[in-house]
Amino acid sequence: WNMLALWRTRKSGSPGVNSGSPGSLQIELNDARIDFKSELDKKPFAISAVNGQFNLDRARRHVSYKLRGNAVRTDLALASPGEFNLEGTWAPGEDFTGPLEATLETRGAMLSDWIPVVSGRNPNVYGVVDAKVRITGSIRDLRLEGQTRVGQLHRSDQPPPSESANLDVFFRASYQPPADRLSIDSMDVSFADSRVHVSGTM
Repeated sequence: WNMLALWRTRKSGSPGVNSGSPGSLQIELNDARIDFKSELDKKPFAISAVNGQFNLDRARRHVSYKLRGNAVRTDLALASPGEFNLEGTWAPGEDFTGPLEATLETRGAMLSDWIPVVSGRNPNVYGVVDAKVRITGSIRDLRLEGQTRVGQLHRSDQPPPSESANLDVFFRASYQPPADRLSIDSMDVSFADSRVHVSGTM
């Protein structure tokens, strides 16, 4: 399935699609996979074992979705960091650059698996992650705001702490996929009696 072609088509009744009303499509996903491309460039990130639902209302030019899946990289043999939930709405427009809103949430995920998926490197740091991120903007200019708590934080050459203070991160940032540019407006990190404030671009 190519989502751009599906959005622009005027026909319904395609295999695997329930047409609830003229101009609308309801797509149920069961153990599916979602890949991402920018022009002809296929990105190394994907979502596997996807379950959930897409509702496409072409009359109102509106998409809503509620999904569960696992983040994976297609260029590296890495374990999935665990299941996450993604739900929200999107008004794509003809060029797919319309406004979107989404909430990404994960509970009890492994930090040692998330870091390699995001960065491609394993710093051998372990911990249990609870995170919630709100995403707004468009697919060309994403606004990110959220908080993350990491418990049982330790290095691979150390045993897990018997009593561990949590590492808390609150952040606001923006990401421009075409330029692969991350701008951190504000990131505040607290751990035990330490506080760190970060801003900048990557």
